[in-house]
Amino acid sequence: MRKKIFGALVVVMALFGLNASAQNVMDKGSSIFTVGVGVTDGRVPLSFAYDYGIVGNLFDSPNAALSFGGMLGTSFGKGYNGLFVGPRVGLHYHFIPQLDTYFSLMLGLEAGRISSNGINSNWSTGLGWGAHVGARYMFTPKVGGFLELGSGYSFANVGIAFKL
Repeated sequence: MRKKIFGALVVVMALFGLNASAQNVMDKGSSIFTVGVGVTDGRVPLSFAYDYGIVGNLFDSPNAALSFGGMLGTSFGKGYNGLFVGPRVGLHYHFIPQLDTYFSLMLGLEAGRISSNGINSNWSTGLGWGAHVGARYMFTPKVGGFLELGSGYSFANVGIAFKL
């Protein structure tokens, strides 16, 4: 049974891969919007991010690019509510045409409120940051999936990517 499910997934991903664009996922002028859900200690972060390619052919390599964008995230869990908003910059490298691997840094405003025994604390705000490595695979020229691992707003983030 597991072999049949795995085989079906391979066939579906191969068919989606045949429809994918032969150009790099992130390049100068590219726009990508992502929606993801994260994993962290006792709360569930949701994120919305936008990346825009500002430099292509970085380091004289047609496979490298630089992006600038932003992220809006919210998280909730037992006794915690939070919000993050800020810019992010990414360094991208393409090993194969449909796969975008990248390293990103974020810096922004983080706000949160903790509740204990039914008593809510005041909102506290401060500077938040994050760094992660990620990969996006485009199943079609406009839709893909992504995975990010790192530190900051969440330890892991997985979701869907839309190339605009």
